[in-house]
Amino acid sequence: MTSKWLKTTAVAGILICSLSAPAYAFQTQEKESKLETKVLQEQRDPFVPPSVLKPQNMQDTPTKKLSELKNRLVKEGLDVLDVLDIFADPRFKIHQNIIDIYTSSPEKKAAAKKLTYERYREILGLDSKIAKAHPFFEKHQQELVKVYEKYKVDPRYVVSILGIESDFTENPGKYQAVNTLVSLYMTRKKDFAYNELKELIDFSQKNKEDIFRYTSSYAGAIGWAQFIPSSLNSLFVGKSGDFKADPFNLEDCFYSIAHYLSEHNWNPKYDKEPTASTRNWKAILAYNKSTVYVKAVIELANSIPKDNVNTAIETHGSEKISNR
Repeated sequence: MTSKWLKTTAVAGILICSLSAPAYAFQTQEKESKLETKVLQEQRDPFVPPSVLKPQNMQDTPTKKLSELKNRLVKEGLDVLDVLDIFADPRFKIHQNIIDIYTSSPEKKAAAKKLTYERYREILGLDSKIAKAHPFFEKHQQELVKVYEKYKVDPRYVVSILGIESDFTENPGKYQAVNTLVSLYMTRKKDFAYNELKELIDFSQKNKEDIFRYTSSYAGAIGWAQFIPSSLNSLFVGKSGDFKADPFNLEDCFYSIAHYLSEHNWNPKYDKEPTASTRNWKAILAYNKSTVYVKAVIELANSIPKDNVNTAIETHGSEKISNR
């Protein structure tokens, strides 16, 4: 009988007993008691006012739900020590009002007809993004042409989505994804959060990365292209196409955005602006199920001259996009 087996068995017993124990009756209690409550006024999603963000330390979290979550993860096959390591980490925290942030997004307000497209594009800072889009394309045109050659997705839409999602890599996300998903587990988004948390753990282990490295939006979307963990595992192929990709690697994001649109039935032969009845509109809508989002992506894409894209393709590739 090895010492590792004894340690695992002992910790498993502690985990099971935790349902009736005080908050976090684990070996790390002393470390956890030192956590500080911080208002993330500088680490926040651009759409969320600082007053909404009220993270709390682990001593204030709903003990029963956290114990339930830990036991559920172990029961479904995760290593007990890996699970405990996540919750014992000093970077772990709960965002108490995460569901309020989640449900107050501009896309959801627009869907409820509480926000016009004009107001949405203003909140999004679309004019600022338009000013950045063409120079960004020019800087990365050679790699974007390679992406076009592989997936036949108009590079303007790859650039546009990346611009909307992360402001051309200037906004990496202000939360740790694991904290966001555990916080959402405390809400009516419990099932979504649990599945995405499992996917995140799998993704971090597969890539041998610290799970707290992955910053995200308040919905748990990660990286420059803002893929949720399940999409990272199923659609984030990266440059090599082997799914061993980094969501904070720009080239991997280019290829993965194009792959995502291609997998959602992008039509490379359609050379007009996407409208609601077209495959290309629906492909963008699959990325974010919001009509105002689709409109913003199209407006931003159209700010990049198609002639410039064709010149880049003729210079670095073999085909060109049809002129509208």
